[in-house]
Amino acid sequence: MADSVQYAMQWLLKRGYQPHQAAALVGHGIQESGLRTDAVGDNGTAKGVFQWRGDRLSGLYNFARETGQDANSLDTQLGYLDRELNTTEKRAGDALRASTDVRSATRAGMMYERPAGYTAANPEAGHGWANRFGKAQELFGGAPAVTADAPASRLLATPAATVWGAPPAAVMSASPFDNLAAAFAGSANREQAEAQAADQQRRKALLGGGLGAMFG
Repeated sequence: MADSVQYAMQWLLKRGYQPHQAAALVGHGIQESGLRTDAVGDNGTAKGVFQWRGDRLSGLYNFARETGQDANSLDTQLGYLDRELNTTEKRAGDALRASTDVRSATRAGMMYERPAGYTAANPEAGHGWANRFGKAQELFGGAPAVTADAPASRLLATPAATVWGAPPAAVMSASPFDNLAAAFAGSANREQAEAQAADQQRRKALLGGGLGAMFG
């Protein structure tokens, strides 16, 4: 399952979801199906990563036909999730996009899933809340930086154990925001060094020209 988790996180990040939002969605998928695209539940009435039923399950098959994809592929099911969050489940999608932390993102995901016990007034009463929220928190702590077309098995710089367990602080990956800050800092340092080198070259050229005029 680790490869599927990494792939799903990377897919959602590339699609524009923030790390805490992607973590919440994947946490729900883990609770619903273990991220298995062929999972069947509720006495055969629910299928897929997010255990779609009825009209929503029919919508998955229609989406697969429209896009020419396999309904049982992870790409297809993530694509259908994204479509629902922007169309028929836009209310949940809007709440997810407005979320600012893992808890609020996971609550928005409850609106999308609507498990037994869920109510709009108390989303956290829905079945499996503690597991959903717990997995989302773990995933957010180990969220990968976005990479270009990397194999699913290499999408995280740290091993899968750092996602699922509580690894020593020395081997825990930095948050996505720390990674971004470091990248910007490195870029700024390079630009400063390049500017200093160019300034030194200009000074040498001016000095050389002045000496040539004096002794030429």
